[in-house]
Amino acid sequence: MREDWKETTLGELCSITKGTSPTEKTQPGAFPLVVTAAARRSSSAFQFDGPAVCIPTVSSTGHGHASLKRVHYQDGQFALANIMLALQVSKPEFADTKFLWFLLDHQRGQLLVPLMRGTANMSFGIKDLSIVKLLLPPLAEQKRIVDVIEAVDAYVAALESYANAARTARAALLHELLTTNTKGWKETTLGEVADVVGGGTPSTTRAEFWDGDIVWLTPTEVVALDGRRVSDSERKITKQGLANSGARLLPKGTVILTSRASVGFAAVSDCELCTNQGFQSLIPRTQILAEFLLPWVQTNRSEFMARSAGSTFKEISKTNVATMRILLPPLTEQKRIVDVIGSVDGAVAGADRAAEDARNLRSGLLSDLLSGDHGIPESYDELLGAA
Repeated sequence: MREDWKETTLGELCSITKGTSPTEKTQPGAFPLVVTAAARRSSSAFQFDGPAVCIPTVSSTGHGHASLKRVHYQDGQFALANIMLALQVSKPEFADTKFLWFLLDHQRGQLLVPLMRGTANMSFGIKDLSIVKLLLPPLAEQKRIVDVIEAVDAYVAALESYANAARTARAALLHELLTTNTKGWKETTLGEVADVVGGGTPSTTRAEFWDGDIVWLTPTEVVALDGRRVSDSERKITKQGLANSGARLLPKGTVILTSRASVGFAAVSDCELCTNQGFQSLIPRTQILAEFLLPWVQTNRSEFMARSAGSTFKEISKTNVATMRILLPPLTEQKRIVDVIGSVDGAVAGADRAAEDARNLRSGLLSDLLSGDHGIPESYDELLGAA
C-alpha cells in the first residue's frame, strides 16, 4: 500500500439514503426502479438524481448464511426499493462514484457482508454502512482505475455479444438442418427409433443404497449441462440402491431427457448411469445417432413442453415422448449434420471461454489495482488524452 492512499469512511465521503419504494405497490412509470441490484422495473416517481451507488441491505439467501446481491451503479433520475441504500458522493474532490462502485461491488464480501445482523432475515442499515472503512488512492488514480476497468468491461461485453450471436446463429442453423426434408428422409416417432426409459430414487432412509459408484442424475444437473456430455453426478447410488428402485442402468450414448418441471433439457451419457424419476431418457437404436438426437431434442423443446401436463409442475409422460414425430435423415446425412453442428458448437464454446477469460482478467486486474500494490503511471493520462 503506497503512502498517498488515505483511510476514510463511507459516512465521511457520502450521503447515505434509504430507498422508499415498496416494490409491490410501485406504479410503473418513466423512472428506473432499482431492486436488489438491477434496474429491471420502473416507477412513476423518482427519489434520486444520480450518479449513485445502490447497495442491497438484505441477505439474498437467509437461513443464517449472509450473502449479498451485486452492488449497482445508477445515473440519472431513479427510484430505489426500500431494501436498498443509495450512496451519493458529497466530497467529489476525494472520491469518484464509479470507483466506489467498483470497490464496494468487488469487495462486498469483505466490506459489506460482515455488516449483516439477524438470523433468518439478515440485514444492515445506514449507521452500519457509514462506519465502513476504506483505503482510497488519490482522485486522479481512481479515475485511471475506472477508465481501465471500463475498457475491460467493454471488451467483455463485446465478447459476450459475440457469444450470444453465435448461439442465435446456432439455433437458426439447427432449425434449418433438422427440418430440411430431402430425398431419403422419413417421418417416424421417437418410440420407433429409441427406447424411452424412466428413472427412480432409492429410499433415502437406507444408507446402504447411497454413496456408491453408480452415477445417479437429477434434472437440476442436466439443466445445467444442457447440450453437453455427462459422466458424473452430485450423488451416487450403490448396486443395492439400483436394484431396489425404479432406476435403470442406461448405456453410454443415451440421451438423458428431463421430463418433469424443467422439461426438454438433455445431455448425452459418457458412461453407464441412471436417473431419478424426473426423466424419460432415450436409448438410440441403430437408425439414429445420439449426437443427432441431442440437438433435435433441444430444437424441439417447446413441443416437449406443449405435451406436458400438471397443475403443481409440468410433466411429460413416456407415451407422449414416444409418440413425438421426428423427421429422420439417413445415417450418412445425420453424420454430416453432426459434423456441421460440432463446428458451430466449437465456435460457441470458444466465444464463451474467451468471455470467461476476460471476466477473470477483470477480476484479477481489479484486485491488483485496489490493493495499492500496482499503480497506473501518470503517463497513462497523456496516452488517454492523445487517444
